[in-house]
Amino acid sequence: MDLVRLKRYIEEVNCQSEALRLLKDLKINWETDIKKMDFSGLSSGVSMSGKPKIIYEKPYKDIFQLDGKMVDLIHFVAKTNNKIIPPFKVHYYNIQGKQRILGDFSGYVDGFHRVQLAVKLNLESIPVLLWEKERYIFEPNETEFVINENCLIVKNSRGKILYEFDFSKKEVETILLNSLTNKIEMVVYDI
Repeated sequence: MDLVRLKRYIEEVNCQSEALRLLKDLKINWETDIKKMDFSGLSSGVSMSGKPKIIYEKPYKDIFQLDGKMVDLIHFVAKTNNKIIPPFKVHYYNIQGKQRILGDFSGYVDGFHRVQLAVKLNLESIPVLLWEKERYIFEPNETEFVINENCLIVKNSRGKILYEFDFSKKEVETILLNSLTNKIEMVVYDI
């Protein structure tokens, strides 16, 4: 083995050993004031639009991996007084008529290492940033979309208004034709 690679391995093992030592007394100081959260520092680069809320839930159990990101997170939590942004979760609700049903495309979009650190620290509950988005599904040739000055109106083929979205309260994230289902899907969230 060459010396450069051997030195790199030894540095990694020393960092991991230090991280394990720091875990013994580690406390996570979660940021729960959404207005104070700065998402620009997240390594994932994920940023979300809309109006999230804070919920508390039991972190899901998974394999704890002491990879480079986890070592960096442990060092960051242990050596700074910075508050940690909770993991992000998105719930997509399928809107069918007047029913709002939790869809299958819901789950964490950022924060895997933060969740796993919480599990390792045996935390019973953690804050989670939750974005709720609504997914509307329409038939392609039976739906008309009309944009007025401050709203989007969705009508059926007979001209009956199905939905009206006020742009001062709702943001339309996407409208697309799903080529797998041949349905028009529209995702909307509160602002």
